Amino acid sequence: MKTKGWGHVFRFTFIQTIKAKSFIVSTIVISAILVLLIAGVNFLPLIMMDDSGSSGADGSEDVYKIRTVYLLDESGIEPKPDFSAISQMGVTFTEVTKEQYDEKIAGINQSTLAETALYISAPDESGYISMLMSRPKSEEVITADDCKTLLADISAAVSKSKLIALGVSEENVAAAEAGISKVTTVAGEPPVSEFVFIIKSVVPMISSLVLFMFIFAYGQMVAQAIATEKTSKVMELLLTSIKPLAVIIGKVLAIGCVALAQMAIIGTVSGASAMLMAPLGFIGKLSSGMTVEMAEFDGISEAVSSVFANVNIGSVLLFIVVFALGFLFYALIAGLAGASISRMEDLSSAIQPMSLVGILGFYLAYFPTITSMEGGTPDNIFILLSRYLPISSPFALPGAVFLGEMSGIEAAISIGVLALFVALMALLVAKVYETIILHNGDRIKFGQMIKMAGEKK
Repeated sequence: MKTKGWGHVFRFTFIQTIKAKSFIVSTIVISAILVLLIAGVNFLPLIMMDDSGSSGADGSEDVYKIRTVYLLDESGIEPKPDFSAISQMGVTFTEVTKEQYDEKIAGINQSTLAETALYISAPDESGYISMLMSRPKSEEVITADDCKTLLADISAAVSKSKLIALGVSEENVAAAEAGISKVTTVAGEPPVSEFVFIIKSVVPMISSLVLFMFIFAYGQMVAQAIATEKTSKVMELLLTSIKPLAVIIGKVLAIGCVALAQMAIIGTVSGASAMLMAPLGFIGKLSSGMTVEMAEFDGISEAVSSVFANVNIGSVLLFIVVFALGFLFYALIAGLAGASISRMEDLSSAIQPMSLVGILGFYLAYFPTITSMEGGTPDNIFILLSRYLPISSPFALPGAVFLGEMSGIEAAISIGVLALFVALMALLVAKVYETIILHNGDRIKFGQMIKMAGEKK
């Protein structure tokens, strides 16, 4: 049998590859990067919230650089503006008379303390009120932006008091202050929030990039392994006991299993890290009822659940199948490229056609996502091509399935087309590999291989 002995090649290649320093280092580095990314996603929102309101000495949130405000309020608004929320964040309001205000203005100019003087005018005939905040001259003490930040919240409190003074109830004021959601959607289609849109844009990008990196990196590893053994004359010794076709089958399957093993290790480490860190950070707060401070994130948990509703055991198995088929498709091409040369110097030019095809497929899968993120609508033809062409479907299919953008039948058709081309590539390898692996001389081009396959009975 022409494939006899592939198991020996498989075992040898698999063991040598997983023992290699490059495999160990890359697994550790990629796992560490993903753990850091997971930690960032989980803890950065909380850190940003803490930075926007770090605790002061009294345990209150300290979001303002200004510590003291000397207030001269001539607005006459009743009830008086409620600055208690601002005071809880470390700002002390001290009401002063006109004489005291003038004295404070004179002293604040050269002050080295975080203090300001605030004048609120009486309303004019149209009800217009002006506010003037005076700060120290030195911007090292207080900047104009510091004043603007505080004035914005003071202005909101004054506006609320004006509405109440005009007879608007506090409940109606709160209702008027509530945010307004702004969403654009295609007529007849359900609205998609900005958060969901971002997830639906990022997931295909990440999945296609990860698959491209793994498929291409390990595909090139097949080419390099075969080319190295052929140019070092190891192949000649190997072929004395094992058929040529068994060599490429053993190597492709071994390196494919190494790739799956590395993905499993990285996935396990990432999953375990996410499970351990989730209860301690942002994700844990989302899943445990939402704290008052995080009320603005009310819809995120539901949005995430709706986006990833199709992530299950079936879709994960499909991901593995697509990866395996995509790897076989490119690895078989890479194996032919590695066998077609007699000098290692020719390897880069031999795998260049595969590189161009792979990059074309990757960008074909990437293009619709980039277009949608920039506010455009990707053409359906590009989406269809990316999901059904064998050069791009390994990169585009998993993300589309995870997001529920392809039905089971559509995914099956895409996988069937990819499997068909893998079978055709395997048939080409079976017909020409034995000839080209024994070839010495100039590099055999891919067109010549196809011609050789057509001539061989």
